[in-house]
Amino acid sequence: QEKELKKLAQKLTKNRKSKTTGIEKHVEEQLANLGMAHSRVKFDVTESDSYATNGMDQLQLLLSSDKGTTYNEIKKAASGGELARINLSLKSVLADFVKMPSSIYDEIDTGVSGEIARKVGGMMQEMSGSQQVIVITHLPQIASLGTNHLFVYKSENKSSVETQVRILAGDERINEIAKMISGDVLTAHAVEQSKELLKG
Repeated sequence: QEKELKKLAQKLTKNRKSKTTGIEKHVEEQLANLGMAHSRVKFDVTESDSYATNGMDQLQLLLSSDKGTTYNEIKKAASGGELARINLSLKSVLADFVKMPSSIYDEIDTGVSGEIARKVGGMMQEMSGSQQVIVITHLPQIASLGTNHLFVYKSENKSSVETQVRILAGDERINEIAKMISGDVLTAHAVEQSKELLKG
């Protein structure tokens, strides 16, 4: 039984190693679209001495972000914004193979703005065709792409503070996106920009 177990585990290892290059390439293409054109990822698959329910492999994701050939552990090599974009790229590439009912992205727009923010939003919008995507964002470029827009706020009374959620539509949504653009002072220019963003 142990020999059979090892044989099956090694088959899994072989299959995994044969697929890594293709997945790495797809992830790098997505990263290039998100403003990380010089980043390279590598899946380091090594066999361990013990077995788990999914084989005997140890998997480590490595990153090189400076055109070089030096790869480091992703947690050491990537900033918060880069981690968010790598996570999004991986989920985007694997969405067709791993059917997840929902994905939640909290502040995935950290460290991005402008055109890149729109591309991040577009990627999540595309993923929403096959799963529910919930995004917490402060960027108008991303908020304007959602099918539904919920406003999260806190209400305070004498004894407690409660978190409230309200669905925004029509002028309320336009104005909220405009506030993301101009701050608390609502300007006519920001309202026009908001309307343009909502047109897609």
